[in-house]
Amino acid sequence: MKKLGVLIIVLFITSFTNIKAGQVSFNYFYSTLSPHGEWISLDYDLVVWRPTSVHYDWSPYSIGRWAWTEDGWYWDSYESFGWAVYHYGRWDYNDYYGWVWLPDYEWAPAWVEWRYNDDYLGWAPLSPYASFKVGIGISYSINRHLHHRFWNFVRYDNFCRTNVNIYIVNNSYNNRIFSNTKFRTNYYSDGGRIINRGVDRDYVERRAGYKIRRTEISRVNDYSTYEKTSKSRGEKINVFRPDEKEISRFREIEKYNVRNSDRKSSLEKEKLSNRSRENNSQMKDNPNPSIRKETNNGRNGENRNNKSERELSKNSNDNHSTSGERISTRTNPERKPVVNKSEVRKPANRVSEPQSQRRSNVESKKENKTTNTNARSKSTKER
Repeated sequence: MKKLGVLIIVLFITSFTNIKAGQVSFNYFYSTLSPHGEWISLDYDLVVWRPTSVHYDWSPYSIGRWAWTEDGWYWDSYESFGWAVYHYGRWDYNDYYGWVWLPDYEWAPAWVEWRYNDDYLGWAPLSPYASFKVGIGISYSINRHLHHRFWNFVRYDNFCRTNVNIYIVNNSYNNRIFSNTKFRTNYYSDGGRIINRGVDRDYVERRAGYKIRRTEISRVNDYSTYEKTSKSRGEKINVFRPDEKEISRFREIEKYNVRNSDRKSSLEKEKLSNRSRENNSQMKDNPNPSIRKETNNGRNGENRNNKSERELSKNSNDNHSTSGERISTRTNPERKPVVNKSEVRKPANRVSEPQSQRRSNVESKKENKTTNTNARSKSTKER
């Protein structure tokens, strides 16, 4: 059974390798994202990635900014892995691992769904059951959407701020906002490009009270060049989309370091968007790589801590924080005080006494007990 699981993982991985020239491959995702997280096999043939260097209450599409471009609403991420996970694939919230990313190779300026009313504009990652179809836009194989607490809502005048995560409303208000908003996805194809119109720009401008200028996009094919220029937050956005030469650097991999989880996923695999396309079934000859198998008896210590922290965050009013920082980044006036991770009290370590000291304490207690008994007996006789 275990050998079968390894074989299925290999087939899943190789199914991403034979794609059109210039399109990103699973090998490229694997190699460039591994330094920032871990790859996990759920149910053997469902391979996902999760970031490991983010804050415990982190969520996708929160650390960055929204920009209006020729491709519509573009998510400009400030995270080193953002070029991949916000423009390819889908996100899902796993009760055990937290946020996990399902790889796919169809690029868009952002893969999100929208909600809006006259006061608030919100977004959340598209469901793994959502796929893009030319002439139709976004369609769902299963009508399942994220819970309201996973949505990001801001007021219109804060939507295009440089660090939008600072202005995201505390999610304790999400239910009230969510129930009074309209749902929207507005994707279409134009000249082979996927356009994310989302909520109409003119409407956003009217509600925000200012004009939103179009930001120029500059496409970069080489990652080292992108890395040097991605820090600029001016009038131009550098978008990394690897070309065939860049992708070929990771064409063959001798070993995939994929954790084999014993936790079952609740996702219906046959209905996932990246399984519904015929071109994902293409295969090619490829040396079978060895895969590290790791059966989880619960995750490692670090991950178990993360789980308990996520459970804590569900019951508190903690808010999004930037990757690697232990500070709150949601500062909406409506929010309640934040309990930072560093402020969560942990039980003090109990230092055991030396054995000789414990023996001495026991003997002392016995002597005191004997003395007290003798005193009581003497007092009784005197009476």
